[in-house]
Amino acid sequence: MTRKCRSPTAKTINDLPDEIVTLIGHHLYSAGLAATSELQPAAPLATCRRFRQLWTPLRWRTVPASGEDDTEHAELLFQPRPVLDAVREASLHLSDDPGLNRLRCAVLSQLPNLEVLSIDSDDEVNAEFEVVRLWQRLRGLRSLWIGRDVILDFDAQQTIPPIKRVSLYSHRYTLALSTLCLQAGVKHFWMDWRGDLDTVLPWGTLTRLDLEFRPFVRPSELSDAARTLSSQITSPNTCRLRSFRLKYAGAAFGTEAPSIFDFLETAPLKELQIELPRSNHPDLPSFDCPSLTRLTLIQPLALFLTPPRNSLLRFIKLSPHLTYLNLTDAAFDTITDSWDLLDTLAVTSDATVLEDFPALFVFLHCLRSTSVLRLDLNEMSTERETHFGLYKATARPSIRWTRSCADQDFERQVWWDVSE
Repeated sequence: MTRKCRSPTAKTINDLPDEIVTLIGHHLYSAGLAATSELQPAAPLATCRRFRQLWTPLRWRTVPASGEDDTEHAELLFQPRPVLDAVREASLHLSDDPGLNRLRCAVLSQLPNLEVLSIDSDDEVNAEFEVVRLWQRLRGLRSLWIGRDVILDFDAQQTIPPIKRVSLYSHRYTLALSTLCLQAGVKHFWMDWRGDLDTVLPWGTLTRLDLEFRPFVRPSELSDAARTLSSQITSPNTCRLRSFRLKYAGAAFGTEAPSIFDFLETAPLKELQIELPRSNHPDLPSFDCPSLTRLTLIQPLALFLTPPRNSLLRFIKLSPHLTYLNLTDAAFDTITDSWDLLDTLAVTSDATVLEDFPALFVFLHCLRSTSVLRLDLNEMSTERETHFGLYKATARPSIRWTRSCADQDFERQVWWDVSE
């Protein structure tokens, strides 16, 4: 369109405010990084000077692991200070060459605002002292992920800045790493259980533990984990966890002792999340949880079965302050999957719930005599294309029953998680 014939009110991307242009660049680079896990090309930055100024920090916000030629790290060194200050996430790939590892640590130490650091390797590697020196320099670090082949095992007599979260594998939790975590006051552990947890966790500072078991794990390994964690709780005040999340994808297990929840008996637990395959019933703590306020069950066994439903209601009554209950991928009869259940509940009336889903109706009726104020039914599978009048979007329904106090009846609400 020529200048003469263009409407006086026509707008171009150059007329957008910096905030909108920055948001466009954020989606551009974050989507590309998620798809490839590589540093995104610089071509969009060549569009104009304004885009280059606004988008260059976004391109470098996440620094992926450097390849064999360290191209990304080399290019990062030539970036101006505002770009280095904008980096929030980075990956450190360790090799069997100590000199190369020292160089990579030195590059990342120039990122004063780095918040998330991932450390991995292709083969089993003993991390040198440079990794601890890097940790010391990163004063804004909030989360550290340590790969399954990375070993931090040395005498570290250094002051470590505070950090909130550490993600690791149980068999790589060494005494040296334990010392570092205690100094850093780590509050959140994500642990992939691989056995061989010989070092005591930092229970004095830990307030959240996410414990994950890989697929095809044997039930005996769950029992081993239960015994190991229970043995570390030496007094009623040892465990201060406020949140525990369990993800178990192994074979079916029974209710025989020890339970994976036994070590939580004296913890001031407020949140409990349990994710199980459908071959398992929702194993729950057998003791009172007076401080628990939130319970989430993901992929529980169909709740139309009497024993699981009764065990869930029994546990709810052992938790007098439980106000929030989330059931994800729950089934209440033998023929309706969780998606069809939510689809039907999204359009049906309250009067037909009793007729179409009697088990759900009974469950809601039983909840009336408990402390629960909100029940959410969700579904984890792929979102579907949904029509909202003239508007069409990819969405996932969520059914919510709420009440303001325990004396009232539940009211049903339909919520939609719209992705686009």
